[in-house]
Amino acid sequence: MFNTFIDIKKIDIILALITGESIAWLFVWLLKNSPNINLPFLYWLLPVSFPILAIFGIWISYLIGKRYLFVYQLAKFLL
Repeated sequence: MFNTFIDIKKIDIILALITGESIAWLFVWLLKNSPNINLPFLYWLLPVSFPILAIFGIWISYLIGKRYLFVYQLAKFLL
């Protein structure tokens, strides 16, 4: 499992972390400014979970992309 992470470029992992963190803080800002939604546990859960989910998604798309070449490029583009 760790060997497949070595094959992924470092820039892809770094950009997935940055994108996941940015989207998480955008959602936190939207939740704080929403008058109808009051879920304070998401204020710390989103910035932790979104970068992890982004890296997991890139890893899954990398594994699928070994079989279908367009999947990895599509996942990087959509992220």
